[in-house]
Amino acid sequence: MDEYQLSDIGGSELRWQAHAGFAAVVEGRCYKLGDVLFIGPPLMEEPGGFKGDFLDSLKCLPAWERTRFYCVNARLSRCSNGQRLTWEEVAALAAVSATDCYSGEKLAIHCEIPQTGNYRLGKHEVIKDEDGSLRWQGLPGSRSIKAGMAFILGDLLFLEPGLQKPFPRGREEFLNRLELLPQWIATNYFVTQTMLRDCQKSIGEKDAPSLHASEIVKGRRIHDSANIAWKMTKSWSRHLSKGLAVLFQWLKRHWDRGGY
Repeated sequence: MDEYQLSDIGGSELRWQAHAGFAAVVEGRCYKLGDVLFIGPPLMEEPGGFKGDFLDSLKCLPAWERTRFYCVNARLSRCSNGQRLTWEEVAALAAVSATDCYSGEKLAIHCEIPQTGNYRLGKHEVIKDEDGSLRWQGLPGSRSIKAGMAFILGDLLFLEPGLQKPFPRGREEFLNRLELLPQWIATNYFVTQTMLRDCQKSIGEKDAPSLHASEIVKGRRIHDSANIAWKMTKSWSRHLSKGLAVLFQWLKRHWDRGGY
């Protein structure tokens, strides 16, 4: 999957390996929750070969097809109290989901669709607009607030990385108003500090696309705006460098011919 080697140890136990540094391989655990594979933190590092050799070895393995998306360094929390789950708790949740047992921690798909309005989710405010789209805002500073899009996959509410925007009201007023909103109960868990990525990306393909909420719902794939901006800047810098090199050669030739 992408530049990861995934290994099924048995049951719900999954491991990942990836190349790191000059000639090293790092390894950790990963967890399948619904249609998303959560890549956990690295647990060990050992000497390995060159990256090209590692990627060539991946091409001989069958493609990962058990989930549609994966994410790295995600924060998974409970909607009921905003408490972040440890990776041990995520592992237990993945085991319950895999065995389809009845449990209070089971990753079940809720039938309750949130109505249009504003909801409380820990220290975040979740807003469902009339067109059905979801967005969030929270973590206010003295004069700004963070806001972004959101979307639901199974029993997971994903809060996309947000951007700062002006917020003239104070933090205390925001938190006081938040307490008056109804609790978000459409999902049991929410995920922050991550973007979903496509499991079917070809090995070695640069700049794996991150996916917008609306595009995930529609089943389409596009690059996120930050990635597009980076590509445009990178392309512009490359063309500028070539242009300066050509100009330097032209000036050098005229200098040599003129004997200045």
